[in-house]
Amino acid sequence: MLATTPRRRGSSLTRRAVSAFLALIIAAVGAIAGLIAVAGPASAGAQATCSWTELVGLPQGIRAAEFSASTDGWLVLFADGVRRDDQSMWLRGTIKQADADFAAYVEADLIEWRWYDPAVIDSESLATITHATPFVCDFNWPVAAPAAAQSIDFTQPADVTHGQPVPPLVVSASSGLPVTTESLAPDVCTVDGVDVTLVGIGECTIEATQDGGVGPDEVTYAAASPVSRTFNVNAGALHQDVQFTDPLNMRLGEGSQVLLATADSEGPIWFESLTPEVCIATNRASNSTVSADALGVCTVRAHQSGGPVGDGHYEYNAASADKSFHVWPAALDQTIAFPELDDVDLGDSAQSPAATATSGLDVSYRTLTPETCSVTGGQVASLAVGTCTIEATQAGNADVNTLETVYNAAEPVTRSFEIAAAPIEHTQQVTVAGAHGYPLSKRTAGVRFTSSAGLPVTVTSQTPKVCTVAKNAVALKSAGTCTLTAIAAGNATYAPSEQVEVTFGVWAAPKAPAKAPAPRAVTVLGKGEGAYRVTATPAKVCGVVRGKAVLTGAGRCTIVVRDGSRVVRRSTIAVTEVNGAKPSAGGLERIGSVRFAFNSAKLTPAAKKCLRSLAPKLRKAELIVVYGNTQAYGGGDNPANRKLSAKRAAAVVKFLRGLRVKAKATTVATSSRNPLGKDDAANRRADVYWLP
Repeated sequence: MLATTPRRRGSSLTRRAVSAFLALIIAAVGAIAGLIAVAGPASAGAQATCSWTELVGLPQGIRAAEFSASTDGWLVLFADGVRRDDQSMWLRGTIKQADADFAAYVEADLIEWRWYDPAVIDSESLATITHATPFVCDFNWPVAAPAAAQSIDFTQPADVTHGQPVPPLVVSASSGLPVTTESLAPDVCTVDGVDVTLVGIGECTIEATQDGGVGPDEVTYAAASPVSRTFNVNAGALHQDVQFTDPLNMRLGEGSQVLLATADSEGPIWFESLTPEVCIATNRASNSTVSADALGVCTVRAHQSGGPVGDGHYEYNAASADKSFHVWPAALDQTIAFPELDDVDLGDSAQSPAATATSGLDVSYRTLTPETCSVTGGQVASLAVGTCTIEATQAGNADVNTLETVYNAAEPVTRSFEIAAAPIEHTQQVTVAGAHGYPLSKRTAGVRFTSSAGLPVTVTSQTPKVCTVAKNAVALKSAGTCTLTAIAAGNATYAPSEQVEVTFGVWAAPKAPAKAPAPRAVTVLGKGEGAYRVTATPAKVCGVVRGKAVLTGAGRCTIVVRDGSRVVRRSTIAVTEVNGAKPSAGGLERIGSVRFAFNSAKLTPAAKKCLRSLAPKLRKAELIVVYGNTQAYGGGDNPANRKLSAKRAAAVVKFLRGLRVKAKATTVATSSRNPLGKDDAANRRADVYWLP
């Protein structure tokens, strides 16, 4: 059923007309706001079935339904709950309908179709059917109001010239709904919303549409009639630039070089020499060139004439660009004069070749027989018995940009001489480097032996328990004195060297104690290990100062010595607490002690005076360790006393900082574990140790 006309239009079908209408199309359904199906209360003995399906794929605003029943029965219409016999029918099978005005003809707000089981309601019982009579199935829908009309307001765009911006389109719908725009001439213009982009020359036509919907005023609008606007896109002269590649400087007699230039219009380029007395430009279809006729500065203009390009839709202004380059004198030829070289004996001093070039430029040399001789720094050295051949060259300087005279490369010239065996042997010496002491932890010694003749040197250890030699590398085995001897064997040219002996020390590393009291500075680096890195952890037990492990609190201190990334050694010390009765036994020096009032961590005037007197020395200290103590002799080591002793140690450090004492400071809370005796006043103290 379709309802596209206003409700209750005032006119209606006659009973006869409607009956004829039903006989023709069976049933009709209108455009609906919501299509509803309800299964009614079936009678107890009913066996018949029926169903309905809403149709899809209909034009906008049109809805319809398809009905199907398993047997003959009554399909009865109720309009607003009242049975309409003139629209009811006895039928079986499937029906469809397609009339748009049927809902208005029956003048109803709610249309309901109900199908009754023929076993319950036969053809003679139609008059007994009411809205309360049980039915097998039904479908119904309220009649919807028609959509409101709307229109599109589209301001006519002005004609434009290609290459200029186009003002945004002015277009809107009376419904307030958004308007869609589309270019009908995409080869001339494109559009995105209200923004137009020009792509060609000609007529640009843009169509505006609005497909309808619910507007901002919550009114449903039908689709608006499309509106199109057309404006002209005229051709205009466009600006263009010429890109002209810099020509290279030339020399007279070099021929010509190709000129390279392009224009934005991609039109043809014409070249012209602005200095015809110096150079001439030649235009060709494949490539254009310039040739030099005289010394001076050559200036060439690359020109593009402009005008229509391609299909004529685009026209460009004329454009040009000028480039200049130098025309230098032609390069001259040169020759090399290379005197004969003297024959030599193997081992003689190097000789200097004395070749010269007519240009006056420097001559270069290279050996053509590298197995017998070499050239280094312009000197020819003999390497073996045989013939040595040396080549002299001069590359010229024609690539130099100058008005001075330049030269082409000269033809190479070679000279040969003989190298004879040396009539006598030459001596050689062995020198040594790095023969100084090494820590054993280094594992190898950097001792190096070299022969003045460049011959191999044999090294032997005379103290294999301390050091050994393998492939001339010296390995350190134990602490002591390492003695090495070295000698270089001779050959046909050199006599064997004299034996050289070197001696150096191999130093042992100190051994950390297994147990030690705090405070104490433990030496962990041996002789020659000053560059090693030392770590001591944890911080509450120990630390590192000047390469020494400083023990400050009770616990286990782990000490690691590294040479770069390599771990040299690792040790652990069991650290015991400071002994208050023996303040200097731990290795660090106790420089002073201050007392506190009962249950107080506030420095007394006497304590401050004492610390002020200590400050000048402590400013030179490497490390300061402050131990905080409490009274409660014989069992006062509890959390409260530990906290109080920590505050006392911190108060001392803070006051010393105010006196410009900048040394590294460590505090230790010993509570009542470190008494001087049974004198409570003497135990309420902070002891200051230092490492000068």
